[in-house]
Amino acid sequence: MNSRQNANLPVDLAERGHASQPLYPPPSPSIRSRVIREIFGSSNANNPHLNSGLSMFCDHLQEHCFPQFGSFDTEVWTALNRPPPSTPAGQWEWCIAVVRASSRLPVSHDLQVKALVAELLHDATIRPGGLSVQQEIAIADAATVTLFWLSAAFIFPFNANGRLSLLDSLFPSTADSQMLLEKSLFEVYEILHWRSSRYNLMSVSAAGKDDMLYEPRLGYDSLGRYGGIRLKWVETLSDHLSLDTRNRTLSIFKFPSLCAARVLRHNDFVMDNAITNRAMERFSIRSADDVDGHMCQEVLLSYRLLFGQNSAARKLLKKALEGETSVDPFLMQFTKSIPKWTVSRFWPTKGKMPFDSSLLPERFRKNDGSIMEWGTYSASIDFPIYGEKLQNIQTYGSNHPATSFMEYLWDRRYPVQQYSAWLAVNVGLVTTVVGVGQLVMSSVDVATTR
Repeated sequence: MNSRQNANLPVDLAERGHASQPLYPPPSPSIRSRVIREIFGSSNANNPHLNSGLSMFCDHLQEHCFPQFGSFDTEVWTALNRPPPSTPAGQWEWCIAVVRASSRLPVSHDLQVKALVAELLHDATIRPGGLSVQQEIAIADAATVTLFWLSAAFIFPFNANGRLSLLDSLFPSTADSQMLLEKSLFEVYEILHWRSSRYNLMSVSAAGKDDMLYEPRLGYDSLGRYGGIRLKWVETLSDHLSLDTRNRTLSIFKFPSLCAARVLRHNDFVMDNAITNRAMERFSIRSADDVDGHMCQEVLLSYRLLFGQNSAARKLLKKALEGETSVDPFLMQFTKSIPKWTVSRFWPTKGKMPFDSSLLPERFRKNDGSIMEWGTYSASIDFPIYGEKLQNIQTYGSNHPATSFMEYLWDRRYPVQQYSAWLAVNVGLVTTVVGVGQLVMSSVDVATTR
């Protein structure tokens, strides 16, 4: 069956002739543990802070992406001698197979989609040339979309019927579909991102804006208090830090554990990082071949900038997370305060870091395993991908000044005005105390002369 024809069929697996199976809740704990080990790195399965968040990301894929298995051409499973993945366990087996195949591929700009198909055929012990072109196209379609799901880069474009439309997005004519096999894998994702309906939420030009980012102006305590900003939890990296000024909402990627896993085990995510970087490359000064997880480190650093460097911001984040069951709990763990040196029993001691300092770029790490945090950052150096978005957020927040004298006392965004307000208070207090003291002394003198 042609994938274009199949795309017009209902997504429900029961209507495809397969047994209807619940796609949610998740499969058994043993299968979930294997998924986390195989897809996200073996060390993360034993890390309680990351494991919970990664499991939530798996829940998200099952609920929002796996129903689209019904849109894949049935020739995929026939050609690869696999049973149709009608259960969560079977669907995760397919994801693991695609990840294994992609992990053996070299990362290069000219890597063709047919190389991924060849690896899947090798694992299925099918000789090269043993399938028709249409079967190979069907496999390429399913495998490419599966990698797309796992990347969490951006929302996949759908057609008018709400069906998965990879081929429709790339090739207007069905006759051109075979060109998918010759396309560069990274070019496919770049085109999809360019045509995505979410493209307008990416960074807008920040030309002429100050390159410096100021933590007091970007901390969520300032954005919430003076800008009235509320948080919106999103599932894609491209939507992260998107600011909706009309509704006063700031989008935050809700799976920091996914970023942490990619950073800690970046050698296991070479292809995944390359796909994500390529999709975001139009908004980055770096190359898509730079696949050391730098983009995920940027996301993690943005959490620290917005929520982790100020106790008031942490309190507001905790309040915003009340009742939220779909947000990664690692977010609170990662935004905890950094322990400082204290004197205990006449001996200096320091508490344990709440997270692995290697999650952040090396320039922010200290030799003792802790991290350095600054009041200012460079948009172009520290945030080459998300810097423009942060500049836009900073500009919006700066356009909402304090409106009362008491607000000036607590407004960290403008130190000069804040210090001036406190100076006025202190001078007033001193003047009052001195005046009261003089009045008391005068009263005492009058009393003694009588």
